[in-house]
Amino acid sequence: MDRITVAGTLPNHFNLPIWVAQDMGLLRRWGIEADVFLHTSLDEVYARIKDGRAQIGRTSTEMVILDREQGGSQAIIAGNLNRLPFNFIAQPEIADVAGLRGKTIGVSSLAAGSSSLIMDLLADHGLVYPGDYSLVAIGPMITRWDMLRSREIDAGLQGVPYNFVALEQGYRDLPLGADGETGWYAFTCYCTDVGWGETHRDLVERFLAATVEAYRVIFSADPAPDDIAHRHMKDYGFSREDCARARRFCVETGVFPADGDISTLAVERLIGLSAGIRDLQTRAHTQAEQYIDRSWLHAAWQRLGAGSA
Repeated sequence: MDRITVAGTLPNHFNLPIWVAQDMGLLRRWGIEADVFLHTSLDEVYARIKDGRAQIGRTSTEMVILDREQGGSQAIIAGNLNRLPFNFIAQPEIADVAGLRGKTIGVSSLAAGSSSLIMDLLADHGLVYPGDYSLVAIGPMITRWDMLRSREIDAGLQGVPYNFVALEQGYRDLPLGADGETGWYAFTCYCTDVGWGETHRDLVERFLAATVEAYRVIFSADPAPDDIAHRHMKDYGFSREDCARARRFCVETGVFPADGDISTLAVERLIGLSAGIRDLQTRAHTQAEQYIDRSWLHAAWQRLGAGSA
């Protein structure tokens, strides 16, 4: 049995493929014992892949791109979110995006991730960072949700199922732009260090085979993923129906990739958006395929096609 460390952020529904692969024994069936560590910061996930404390990350796609731009060797190896499963949630008294002038917005990281989306959205409404509003890096959705409720922030992106609960409790849903909440955007992905992945190619292929199997279960009628999600998220106040609703949304709108692949279009949109917002001219001239290495995923598909485990 090979051991691997996987890093992600907590607690959110986008970990569902990891939880299903682990809790349903799919990883073990592929000869893998996984230590899954969920962190409160995307920056921490990035750091752990960078220094080798974790070998696989479920992390911000933009952070992988930033790593390569800075001379690093991280690569996107599979998809997680190909569309946006978010609402832009604000305090009830904020009637529209213009009402965010002078307000404080919580984001996952100032360098990447939700901050790029927020800056793009608000720029479309004439609000420019940092003059018109403040961003504060506070980590994952649970922190944004807690700080929204305590009124320490005025708004922030909330993904499933946090957004459902927020809307039911009377918080304001501000528009996310022309593409709406399901617009193409590769918000998070699976990544690894290329050097480590090359020397452990068989292990990465088996990990991805288990991950693809997990996606297949998620897209099936099997109720087990809802039970698994509830087990991991009930301590944060979510019901089983909240988790089932989140799964249905991610399946029906194509947020999750049924085959585990990352959408090239979704990565291209991320590159274009963040290059314009952050004035990164070098990024504006790059292509999605420069950051994606599908060789491990393609090999995993072949293993699954052959039925080998």
